[in-house]
Amino acid sequence: MGKTVKLQKWLTLMGPANYGEIQDVEDWIDTSNYGVGVLQVETPYISNCSLLVQGSDVQGGEFNTNGTFTQSATAASIMYLTKGAPVGTSEKLAKLVRWKIEPSASAWEVTFQLSLVLK
Repeated sequence: MGKTVKLQKWLTLMGPANYGEIQDVEDWIDTSNYGVGVLQVETPYISNCSLLVQGSDVQGGEFNTNGTFTQSATAASIMYLTKGAPVGTSEKLAKLVRWKIEPSASAWEVTFQLSLVLK
């Protein structure tokens, strides 16, 4: 049976140019007991920034970007993640999953929610 977790409940953030945000370490999701995941990304509003979904296999290690979301969307985006080698449209499911905001050269704002189903 799968487990559904909120990587992030509905959140609106805004900031000045060239100053981004990274999800607090205590809110990162540990996927070490799971082999596959489906990430649902809801972004009704994004302005002057990118929402990145990132993963790392080591605490304190380098994070790689699995998905980048740059535009407001009325429908949710779906991303497939797998522990093994990515197949087709899937991305690597790392041990730790987090979000990050990368701003552009002007003030930014984003509203989003991230849900992750793990199996």
